[in-house]
Amino acid sequence: MKTLVNRAPDALPSSVAQLGAMTIAQFCEIYHVSRVGLYKLRRHGLGPAELQLGRKVLITYAAAREWEARMTKRHTEAQAA
Repeated sequence: MKTLVNRAPDALPSSVAQLGAMTIAQFCEIYHVSRVGLYKLRRHGLGPAELQLGRKVLITYAAAREWEARMTKRHTEAQAA
């Protein structure tokens, strides 16, 4: 069986990408963001939406794509200003 860990959300089959989620560590690895960097983004309200299941925090693939689009737009607007 093939593993889907460490693959970007867009590289996953659409049925899995829409329903799946990743851990904070997986998100950081996929997006090349340090854990500290992600926590700083979260503190400023710029992190991705999270899903908490008990003590485990997950980020859905849909939330990761939305975050990526939001950050890209923010970067583009900052460059234009």
